[in-house]
Amino acid sequence: MNTPFAWCPLTPPAGSSRVGWIEIAARLGMLGAIGGGVLQVSLGWIEGPALFLPLIASALLFGLPHGAVDHLVVLGLADLKLRPRALAAVCGVYLLLAALFASLWVFTPSLAVVAFLLMTIYHWGWADTAYEMTCRSSVSLGKSPGLRLVHSALRGLIPIGLPFVSFPQETAAFVQSCTAIFADAAPPTGSWRNIIAAALVLLSCAELAFLLRQRGTNGRGRMFFETLVLIGFFSLVPPLVAIGWYFCLWHGLRHVLRLCRYADQSGEGIPSPRALLLFFRRALPFTLASVGLLLLAALFLPVSGNLPDWIALYLVLISALTFPHVLLVKWMDHREWRSGGAGKRDSIQST
Repeated sequence: MNTPFAWCPLTPPAGSSRVGWIEIAARLGMLGAIGGGVLQVSLGWIEGPALFLPLIASALLFGLPHGAVDHLVVLGLADLKLRPRALAAVCGVYLLLAALFASLWVFTPSLAVVAFLLMTIYHWGWADTAYEMTCRSSVSLGKSPGLRLVHSALRGLIPIGLPFVSFPQETAAFVQSCTAIFADAAPPTGSWRNIIAAALVLLSCAELAFLLRQRGTNGRGRMFFETLVLIGFFSLVPPLVAIGWYFCLWHGLRHVLRLCRYADQSGEGIPSPRALLLFFRRALPFTLASVGLLLLAALFLPVSGNLPDWIALYLVLISALTFPHVLLVKWMDHREWRSGGAGKRDSIQST
């Protein structure tokens, strides 16, 4: 099927399990994220400017860029050619949705914090599930809607909720730095600790129970091993360090690898590693545009020259851009699973 341009998820991958380099890249990303965080702690780079190095890197390394081709994804899903009028319409709607979420920060910063955290839990959790179903050979998630729900909730809650349990003071302080930009106090987070801890224990036990029931399926041990690795990582590594590495080399990278499968036009969903270079080339303009939005916002908000204030503003910008990005990813999921892309692979591999 001919597509309007080379980079678009117009047709979901047919479902081949031979993903090769994509899985290798994901595993290297996992090792890089975990190893980078542990190394940073070992070197004592958890104070001063060094603390923010992973989040700064996320502006160019998979973090911010992983959503910088969203305009092309929209055009591909809508079967529209890359033309000025269509591009302007897509960008206009995208910015409008981002502005709607940004207005929460202006008028109700406390609500914006809660909305951002919940949205990120949902998005990061389902992103892991979608990657598992579309880019791996595991059939566990395809067989059980209950496991999909539990796995998504757990994988989203670990990176966002666990820091409130493991590093409550540091996490609460940074939440406060985000709302302080808008001269407001952060919502009280002390009462969240026990609730989050209980939810993590229940979800972990539920996932283990689901996986133990699915004997003879692929990927069960790897899935739960990754969950345990994430729990250990976010329990021991300070939140800004852990989230920065995770954002770059886990969430961002896996989304890009999923998009790389769409870039292949052979019908087998097995693109060349050159798709990563194509991605960065296509993502660069809107990555730079997002950085420009950050600088523009700093002109109108009381941001000092301190690096923590800039990082807080960066996360506020990320939250606004995440809102339309989440909606787009759900459209991707709907198109792919409605077409049977993930389901076909699960069916093929279970025979």
